[in-house]
Order: sequence, then C-alpha cells, then structure tokens
Amino acid sequence: MQYTKNKPIFETIRRVPVLALLELEEKQLNCLEKEINREVQRAKLALKWVQGIQRVKKSLGGQNG
Repeated sequence: MQYTKNKPIFETIRRVPVLALLELEEKQLNCLEKEINREVQRAKLALKWVQGIQRVKKSLGGQNG
C-alpha cells in the first residue's frame, strides 16, 4: 500500500479493501498506526487553535470580533 503525504492517511485507507489490510504485516500496521496518530495530533492541535481564536473573539466583544 502506498500513500502520499499530501492526502490524509484515512483517504488512502478507505479505498483499500479490508482483505488487503488484513494481509499487511505487523510492521506495516504499526507504521499505519503511527501515521494515523500523527494526523490525529495535528487535527487536535488545529482544533485547539480554532477554539482559542473563538475564545479571543468572544472576549473582544462578539462573534465577529
């Protein structure tokens, strides 16, 4: 299985048949798990940034700042 860094890993995985995923070796599954965890961390960080910006805007007096 090959994927590009430009697309989220889940975009690649969802196109792969389940049987193909079941045939992956443990090392490959571990690599997939690590990549997914990295994407989750990036998404969590992005969410924190957005929530922080929303809090700042609200404290400045309204939804539109």
